[in-house]
Amino acid sequence: MKPRQKCRLARWAQQTHGIGRRRSARLLNLAWSTLQYRSRKDPQEALRRRLRELASTHVAMDIGG
Repeated sequence: MKPRQKCRLARWAQQTHGIGRRRSARLLNLAWSTLQYRSRKDPQEALRRRLRELASTHVAMDIGG
């Protein structure tokens, strides 16, 4: 299971069972600092949307002989 998935599960456990961050991390064998991590990068959603749009209109050419 990836760390991101474990973080989601840990947050679910916190909300559902009313346990603390450290305990939920310990139960999932997850470093407590991983739960504390907050990404600082700009999501650049407009750029991602445009790239998906361009990729969907790209037609692959069959180069066969």
